[in-house]
Amino acid sequence: MANQSLKFQSILAALHWSPGAIKQHALCNWFHRLGTDTYDLYSALHLHLINLHLKHGWDYAKLAIKLAIKHHSKHLMSIRAQAPGCLTCLVRLYIYLRDSHQQSFYSEKLQEKRNLNVMEKLSVLETQGGRGGSKVCAKCGMNCKNKDVCPFRAYMEGDAKKQVKGIWEFFGKLSKNDMAKLIASGE
Repeated sequence: MANQSLKFQSILAALHWSPGAIKQHALCNWFHRLGTDTYDLYSALHLHLINLHLKHGWDYAKLAIKLAIKHHSKHLMSIRAQAPGCLTCLVRLYIYLRDSHQQSFYSEKLQEKRNLNVMEKLSVLETQGGRGGSKVCAKCGMNCKNKDVCPFRAYMEGDAKKQVKGIWEFFGKLSKNDMAKLIASGE
C-alpha cells in the first residue's frame, strides 16, 4: 500500500495538484479503501471462527473451524489463481469476503459437510460405558442392546451399516421444514 500511495502522489504532483490534496487523495482513494475493507473483512472471518469456539465450545468448533478454513481457503486460493492482475484479485477477494460476511460466513455446502460428518460419526457409534452394559450392535453399529431386536437383522453386516449410514445422510439433508413435518407426523 505504501508503494501504491507513493505512485499516486507522484502522478498527482505531475498534474499540479496541491500538496494537501495529493496527500489526502493518496491516503483516502478507492484503491486504499478497497484494500483496507478487504483486510477488515478477512479479519472478520477469523473473528467468526474464534467466536464459534466461544459460543459453541471446542468440540463443535474443532470440526466447524476445520471445515470452514478448508472451505474459505479453497475459494480464496481459487480467486487468487484465476485473477489476471493484482487489482482484479483484490476486487474479487473483497466481493467474496463482503458477500460471505453479509451471510455471517454461512454456506449451505459448509453446513452440509458438517451434517454429513456428524451423521457419519453417529452411524459408527462406539460402546458407551456406564449405561447398564449396553453394547454397539455388531451388525448395524447402533446401540440395539441385543442383535435379535436389531431393526437391520435381515441384512448382512456390511449392508446393515450402509443402510444406517444412508438413513443418517437422509436425515442430514432434510430441510428444517421437512424435519419438522416428519417429527410432527410421529413416523
